[in-house]
Amino acid sequence: MRAPADIPVREGPEPQRKILFYLNQGEALTVVADLGQVAKIRVRRRGKIRGGFVAWKDLKAPAKARLAAGWSWGMAGQYSTLTQKSNSFATEDQVTYNISSYASQAISGYVISQSARRNFWRFWLGARRNVFTGSARTDVAGAPSRRVQVEQMMVSLVTQKAWNTGWKPLYLGFGFEVARTMNQKVALDGVKLPGDDSELPLFIGLHAVTGVQFNMGSRLQPFFEARYVKFLNQPVSGFEGAAGLLYWY
Repeated sequence: MRAPADIPVREGPEPQRKILFYLNQGEALTVVADLGQVAKIRVRRRGKIRGGFVAWKDLKAPAKARLAAGWSWGMAGQYSTLTQKSNSFATEDQVTYNISSYASQAISGYVISQSARRNFWRFWLGARRNVFTGSARTDVAGAPSRRVQVEQMMVSLVTQKAWNTGWKPLYLGFGFEVARTMNQKVALDGVKLPGDDSELPLFIGLHAVTGVQFNMGSRLQPFFEARYVKFLNQPVSGFEGAAGLLYWY
């Protein structure tokens, strides 16, 4: 027979026994013994035989049942490398500086929540940090190039939808992000320039997502993912990598 959904396989017939692994939806299995409410099963994976005990109610669950329903919470760290195209800014003495392009490399932290272990929605809330560095030049002929740095602290909200592939740990999906800049510092040749709260930008972007996630027992689920990010209302795009740990309730 085949598993109708993702099913926990335990080391003993009692429901409180340790979970050894999960059967994947559609995976072929053999029932070795019928123990009433529990079945002893075995399954072949990568040429090896694995076995354990599963509840009959799980084996007989409707195939359309929601896979591994529930909610998890956790934390994640993110590394971003972004590029911003041409931009300009003006100093207090009304001198305008033009920037052809500059790049950001920064680490951010998030609190995350996920619904379902597979084919899931994932939500991120955290403090995104951008640190753009580059060179700026005025439109005055012969003016020297000067080093500019723009540091932004944001409140970021990300919503992702992902689907698992034939190899169960791998997922592909997309995301939508809204990030509001709460604080911005601009420095020219290391000298901080006065800020203007009316110029704090809003970032609205789309993500293309791929990643892998693994089950560690019945509660913990680490994941690693990579994204291409494109902000729709700002000339900013780039790549991000993230790693996190979820706890299932």
